[in-house]
Amino acid sequence: MSEHLYRWEYTDTFAGEANYCWVKRGIIRDSEHRRQTYTPDHWREVRARICKAAKREAGLTGVRCDREDWGDMIAYRPRGMATILFVEINREFFAADGDPDPVDA
Repeated sequence: MSEHLYRWEYTDTFAGEANYCWVKRGIIRDSEHRRQTYTPDHWREVRARICKAAKREAGLTGVRCDREDWGDMIAYRPRGMATILFVEINREFFAADGDPDPVDA
C-alpha cells in the first residue's frame, strides 16, 4: 500500500524572510490519507494532521505561531523567534521501496 508524503522545512529568518543559514528538513508520512473522494471537512482534517506532525518533528509542539496559508503551502512563524516552518500540503508524492530524495522527488 502506498502512502502520501509531505515535505516540511524549518529555517532561520533575516528581516522576516527565510534565510537558510541553517535548515532542518523532513517528510511526513500519512498512511491515513486513503480516500478516493475528499470533502472539505476531510481535507481540513488531513491538513491539520500533517501540520501538527510537522510542528512536532521541528520541535515546535506547544509553541504559539502565526500561520500563513498559501493554499499549497502553510508557513508557521513562531512568536518571539526568528524562524519559520514551511509545510507543503498539496505536493504529494508516493513512497517507493526506499525513501525518496526530498530534493529530487
